[in-house]
Amino acid sequence: MMTVMIEALSRTQIGLERLGRRAAVEALQPGLSSGETGGIFPAAGLRGDEQVEAVHFWHDGTRTAGLTLDDIQIFPGFHLLSLEDAMANYRAFVADPR
Repeated sequence: MMTVMIEALSRTQIGLERLGRRAAVEALQPGLSSGETGGIFPAAGLRGDEQVEAVHFWHDGTRTAGLTLDDIQIFPGFHLLSLEDAMANYRAFVADPR
């Protein structure tokens, strides 16, 4: 399953390159190893997910410094959060009583 996800993400990256979205491609951060992702989910009380881990193995988020949102979108309205930022958002949503 991880291989299928990484292949799909790699095709997305090739598509971005073909579309001239150089800033978006260059802003993608290096991926994490399995060891780096493995303990993050249990620490938050979550089960690991192979597809989520595959995304962060491919690239772990998008560098945002000095870039506009338009520069970093890999799909319209979407840029890739690092696993650390995604987990911080998760913790904020879980703690919010609304």
